[in-house]
Amino acid sequence: MLIYPNNITNINKTPLTTNNANILEEYFQSKHDILHFDTEEGIFEIVSNKIYKITENSDLEHYPFSNEISFMIQNQDNIRKELYYIPLHYTYVKKELKKYKLHPTSLLTIVLVNNSEIYFETAEGEITESIKEDMITFLSLLKLYK
Repeated sequence: MLIYPNNITNINKTPLTTNNANILEEYFQSKHDILHFDTEEGIFEIVSNKIYKITENSDLEHYPFSNEISFMIQNQDNIRKELYYIPLHYTYVKKELKKYKLHPTSLLTIVLVNNSEIYFETAEGEITESIKEDMITFLSLLKLYK
């Protein structure tokens, strides 16, 4: 499940400050570089030397987290089909995904895309109290939740 912030001030509008991003360093888990191609034929990505055509799942569900915050939840992952080439005339955007967890067995992962966009990932099928607590902790660390 992917959880996207819906109406939190400053998220996905202005880059997180270096200080905010550095606060999460002790929770760092992994980093992935992706080349993202948005074309007329669809969306393509190069991840770990493999080429994928992405079929986005646009089925989003609104989730009211609190009076101030809500999220959009994507229950099903995007579909990735491996390809063997991308035409040369496409241009790309390089994306750096950094993943953080509060502890190694945490159910929730926060993902920073180019230190400017955030979203959450979980393998769970619903948002439990444990996941809510982790979300509040991450948003508080980034000074996006009071």
